[in-house]
Amino acid sequence: MKELTQLTTKERQKQARIFNEKVLPGIFTQLTNFNPKLAREIKAHSEWYPFKEVVPESQIHCGDASTGKTTKVMAAVINWASLRCLTLQRVLSFEIIGFASLLQEIRNTFKSGSEVTTQQVIDKYKNVPLLVLDDIGTCDVRDWSYSVLYMIIDYRWGHEKRTFYTSNYTLDQLAEMWGDDRLPRRIGDMCNGNIFEV
Repeated sequence: MKELTQLTTKERQKQARIFNEKVLPGIFTQLTNFNPKLAREIKAHSEWYPFKEVVPESQIHCGDASTGKTTKVMAAVINWASLRCLTLQRVLSFEIIGFASLLQEIRNTFKSGSEVTTQQVIDKYKNVPLLVLDDIGTCDVRDWSYSVLYMIIDYRWGHEKRTFYTSNYTLDQLAEMWGDDRLPRRIGDMCNGNIFEV
């Protein structure tokens, strides 16, 4: 695997073309399925996702609603995908899901006749190379959902899988709201200083 700085101009141009023609449309399809308005907003600002030579690490963006947290995280996702395409010459998958949607996806596995098990949902989000977990703390967390969420996040922390978070709450506020600081502390450890309060 070549480092980004070792690529010739011609190699960089070729990989940039592949990224723009094959990778970026897939990212925007996935983003449009998640949030069409956000997809349009990010597409309108192509200057937000040039090829940068810094690989974005796990991070959390905290702050009030409508302050651009998810937009910034998605710009980091696009940067991450562009670097993967340039240096590995292949695309690695990612998942983006809202916190409430993740809990609903887990709840749905409890329904009679569900074709998906709770473990399958856990494995899906544990193993994806990059996970974007949007709006942590937007809904009530019960014992079972806290445990499942902890399994996903703890696994990703232990296996050093990049995870980008957004929340309307700080990690301290999440700990207070949930009555337990284990998960917020794990998120803080995982982000290793990449905690942005907007």
